Amino acid sequence: MTWTDEQYIDWLFQQEPCGYQNTPGFRAFLLDAMAAIGERPRAGEVASMHMAYTAGQEHGIARTWTDERPTEPGEYWLSLRPDQRQGAMATDGAVAECRLAPNARRLSGRDRYGAWSMSIDDPMLDGAKWSRRETPADPFEVTK
Repeated sequence: MTWTDEQYIDWLFQQEPCGYQNTPGFRAFLLDAMAAIGERPRAGEVASMHMAYTAGQEHGIARTWTDERPTEPGEYWLSLRPDQRQGAMATDGAVAECRLAPNARRLSGRDRYGAWSMSIDDPMLDGAKWSRRETPADPFEVTK
């Protein structure tokens, strides 16, 4: 029997019940990671990925995703629908860094082939997920 990635993940979660299924966003994160690396992780690897994922959530670095296209200029994370990823913005993964221009009409970024630019209304972006890119605080800044 050939399993889909989703069936494989569900099987892994049953083999080693560690609360994976109760961690919001982890299953989608794991599917995206599998698509990016092109192979399926083993149970021990999933456990390590889960620990890193939950640690990231606890430290406030988990991304909040929305289906709403951005309307304010700035930097964003973009995740195209899986059926739109082949050949589009060759990002080596499921998530791309991009910037919405000051006029809020042009989206641009870089991939392994160079720079790309498109209208924020491009149909390729239908159903995409978006998350604001936040610059972390300077770790050497002295706070009072």
